[in-house]
Amino acid sequence: MKRLIIISGYSKGIGRQLAEEYARQLGTECGIIGISRTEPDELTRLLNREAGWFRSLRADLAEHQRLRSLLDQLDDLCDRHDEERGKPESVVLINNAALLDPLKTLGRLWRDDGHITEASHALTANCLAPTLLAGWFIERFATLESDHKIILNMSSGASQGPMPGAGIYSMSKAAINMLSMSIAAEQKHAPNPVKAVSLSPGMVETNMQEMIRSKNADDFPEVDFFRSAAEEGKVRSPEDIARAIISMNLTTLESGGYYHLRGFF
Repeated sequence: MKRLIIISGYSKGIGRQLAEEYARQLGTECGIIGISRTEPDELTRLLNREAGWFRSLRADLAEHQRLRSLLDQLDDLCDRHDEERGKPESVVLINNAALLDPLKTLGRLWRDDGHITEASHALTANCLAPTLLAGWFIERFATLESDHKIILNMSSGASQGPMPGAGIYSMSKAAINMLSMSIAAEQKHAPNPVKAVSLSPGMVETNMQEMIRSKNADDFPEVDFFRSAAEEGKVRSPEDIARAIISMNLTTLESGGYYHLRGFF
């Protein structure tokens, strides 16, 4: 099966491991488009060597004024993919990129212009950008006859309840879950529907986890919970998470559903 996989935030963490594992496991069968603020040379060489086709887009998803240009470039890359490899039989969009900051209790957030800017960037990268990418994906592949047209929205356990000090992040991940549900409702009667699911990977040893553990308790009251989890070995590696995701049969999941990855290990 000829596959095309689009991953935002592909240069590090879970996104990087997903790109590497897809390339290694699927080889020439797999085309990959990576979206990120950076393009690590080592990763580019690996993906060019292992995947059947790879292209990258350098973009900052927190800059809302540049999102339309990004989508136009993404459209052009898909045209190039189809010209060089033919149309894909399976397409997956993984909305993985996200910003954590500002980690501040809401009562502290409003006092500082820098924190307000961080909040705006987080909501753009975590909510608006995935929504626009999803909308583009739905239109781009509307006529593709396949039962493997999937949007995987990376969610978080923080979407399921309030986490003091992480209000912006929690709200944005709750919005991601609603994005999946909204896509499912809108695609219910489409002739060639796109499926959307939200997936929480749990605690993963990434830069985001390091940032969380570095905060003080005044800004992020839950910090001791995350420090203890790391000390007790409860934080999984990005490699484990990527392999578990790739092993999942996404077509069997209910569109609009929220899933935690612990149920698939």
